[in-house]
Amino acid sequence: MRLVLGIALLWLLLADDGARQGRRGNAAYRAERYAEAAELYRQGLLLTQDPAVRFGLQYNLGAALLRLGEAGAARAAFDAALRLASNHTERARAAYNAGNAAFTEGDLQAALYYYRMALLADPDFEDARFNYEYVLRHLPSSPPPSPSGGSATHNDPNNASARNTPGRGLANRGSRENANPSDSQSDAAKPQQPSSTKPGAPPPPSQLSPEAAARLLEALQRQEQEALRRALRLPTTPRKVQKDW
Repeated sequence: MRLVLGIALLWLLLADDGARQGRRGNAAYRAERYAEAAELYRQGLLLTQDPAVRFGLQYNLGAALLRLGEAGAARAAFDAALRLASNHTERARAAYNAGNAAFTEGDLQAALYYYRMALLADPDFEDARFNYEYVLRHLPSSPPPSPSGGSATHNDPNNASARNTPGRGLANRGSRENANPSDSQSDAAKPQQPSSTKPGAPPPPSQLSPEAAARLLEALQRQEQEALRRALRLPTTPRKVQKDW
């Protein structure tokens, strides 16, 4: 199986100073001057209070930072965009790419959280569903209780073992290689469907134990469970996500 990665740059078509800096940032991004693009997006954020423009600037800042290999900063930018999102589509795209950044960092629990959030915002988001399943299958399961009856130490997705989870190195490469500018959609900053370009396949995913799966489901709120049952029609065999944009 392959983790679906990739983001699409947002166009900023509004007319304030922040949007103008954003357009300069987009030009730098297309020229692969990602550090310059990130700086221009940051400058734009200082020049506007328009929520739609700020959403686009934060989102594009995350794209540039992923290209620079700064996954932690990219995740923070996408998280900020998520808080500024004004509709389900924007929330789904920002959460999805925050999940990609978290996966790149090796934080599988956070990646799962963001992909779930993307699916709750858009149950038909195929790439988010694919990635949710991938991460779910790669979460380290808890060890059995010790014979002495003492409590076992649970695996931490941030420890060395989790950081070596199959696919992490692929995420580092794919996040930097798959961000591409997209075509304009309208007169305001709107998210585009992420690219379906995938990195090379890791070893076959391990099966999640029934006990670990039950704990994950119990952790979901009741209202989330019904939404996820509709959204997570998990495939029984690996498949490619088709690009339809």
